[in-house]
Amino acid sequence: MGVILLHSFKKERDCSMIIISFRTILLLMLATSLCGCADGKSKKVPPCGNGVLDPNEQCDDFNRLPDDGCSVTCVLEEGWDCGDTLPTTCTPICGDGRVVGLEPCDDGALEAGDGCGATCTVETGWTCEAMPSVCITTCGDGLRADGIEACDDGNLSTGDGCDATCTVETGWTCEGDAPSSCGATECGDGIAAGLEPCDGWDVPGQDCQSQGFDSGTLLCASDCTFDTSDCQLCGDGTCDEGEICAQDCGATWLSVGFAHACVLMTGGRAWCWGYNHAGQLGNGRVGAEACFFDIPCDSSPQEVLGAEDLMFIHAGFSTTCAIKETGGLSCWGSNQYGQLGDGQADHGILCGTSDCSLVPTSVHLTLPMIASTVSSGYYHSCALGMLGEVACWGSNQSGQLGDGVSTHETCEGEDCSRTPVAVSILSNVQQISAAGQFTCALRANGTVWCWGANDNGQLGNGTTTASNIPVQVSGLTGVSQISAGGNNFACAVRGDYSVWCWGANADGQLGDGSTSDRHTPVQVGSLSATSVSCGSNHVCARRADLATWCWGGNSAGQLGTGNTVSSPVPVQISLPLEDGSVGAGGWYFTCAHSTLSGVVGCWGNNSLGQLGQGNLTESLVPVIVPGLTP
Repeated sequence: MGVILLHSFKKERDCSMIIISFRTILLLMLATSLCGCADGKSKKVPPCGNGVLDPNEQCDDFNRLPDDGCSVTCVLEEGWDCGDTLPTTCTPICGDGRVVGLEPCDDGALEAGDGCGATCTVETGWTCEAMPSVCITTCGDGLRADGIEACDDGNLSTGDGCDATCTVETGWTCEGDAPSSCGATECGDGIAAGLEPCDGWDVPGQDCQSQGFDSGTLLCASDCTFDTSDCQLCGDGTCDEGEICAQDCGATWLSVGFAHACVLMTGGRAWCWGYNHAGQLGNGRVGAEACFFDIPCDSSPQEVLGAEDLMFIHAGFSTTCAIKETGGLSCWGSNQYGQLGDGQADHGILCGTSDCSLVPTSVHLTLPMIASTVSSGYYHSCALGMLGEVACWGSNQSGQLGDGVSTHETCEGEDCSRTPVAVSILSNVQQISAAGQFTCALRANGTVWCWGANDNGQLGNGTTTASNIPVQVSGLTGVSQISAGGNNFACAVRGDYSVWCWGANADGQLGDGSTSDRHTPVQVGSLSATSVSCGSNHVCARRADLATWCWGGNSAGQLGTGNTVSSPVPVQISLPLEDGSVGAGGWYFTCAHSTLSGVVGCWGNNSLGQLGQGNLTESLVPVIVPGLTP
């Protein structure tokens, strides 16, 4: 340690020496410098934070901390109000738009009800962010924002009194803020709310139709339940107001195709459902659903667009045809082989890779022919004229057009005709039925004639040779009704109600107890029937007593017996439809129609929505097709 010897003071006593450390000298020099003592005179600099307001200070709050109104350099901070007291006391200025200190919010206003109250506190039910504060309500958080939300029950559900916009629903009252508690008003106040389906004249969104009726006025009983006493149902045996008679209600005609079905409704409208890969439902598009192997279909009934005043309809494979009351004939669906019959090869749209029409297109019949009925097979159709003449169009691969000509024009590499051609040697025809690649006709004299493919003896003339002109079915006379089925068999009902079938029989569809093909007609046991309908490998018949009997293949429950056991002989099924017709479909399904009630029921395979249920679930027993109301 260094030592400095200072001059000693002489006094009466002996001189002495004072020894001072070098470190002490340095400290004294530093203190002199800080005090501005370089010139030997003291200069004090007032320290910020001593609680004394000096001339060079705007405030002094007795600390040197930021964000409390008085900064570390004793300068006033924005957003604060600092008074004249000492030490300086600062408080946030509410309403200046600056969020400072302990202010939860500051939106630049001193108004209540906007989220940030007059004291800059966040109001109940609001959240505030940013600067100036932006405040929003949160509907569904269980905190009611006064002035903005009428209620907040802690959820965004409707039907509980407080809806998804935090508005009190009609017929409810809500109380409380955290959360709101809502209750329905009482039955009899004229407002349907809560669990009330109706109240007085208030029947929200409901009518007789929604309750399963066809017309009338839906009322509300005194206990706030629906009163349907003033509703009417078509087919209930009572001719209500607006009904001409009961059988004018609902479906008036049923046609079952390969995998789709169609009905005519009161007023001549048409509805179809099922397989719709080529627009055969006529609803202006291909199917909206991806069904079996992603094939387009519509599993619920679709209205045929532009089809009015129809008197007849027939569903085929990929084409549907209909006749108006005026005699006009139209078809829609696939035109791959000229099935539309209008002479055109291009309708401006492709279904898959083939030409098609999604709405009805007029068939070019040669005058004076006026169609009375029409029947569509797989790729061809035939029309029966008022005078008993027959004309066919579409594919002619196996001679199914019946005009004796083998070369017309080419469609997809096969012979076809895009316009109707007259069938040879036929006259006085009463009924026609087109199937896969052959066609049959019933003449007025009770004989049956068929033409086209004959691989399995489906022409019924004792051979397996195809024919491009009609040949008579052997040994069959006195016939009253015919039906050609699948691609290779047919059945007929005689005047004595006996049923006869011929052709392919691999699934027992001929009903004679065997599975052997028959090239000439064989009788279906002792069955008596008034009508018969052939599917792809099964047959159904209606007896005079309205009982329904079916036979043949049953892999998808198409016989309606409640199981999948095939039967080579007729078996009776339980059908909840009083009367009408039954139609066997091509792809293992069946539908029936009651003329009394207009109701349609289907059963069997449903992989393409052909049961009309809005789903693809098959049914072993009949199920009613919903939505077929006038």
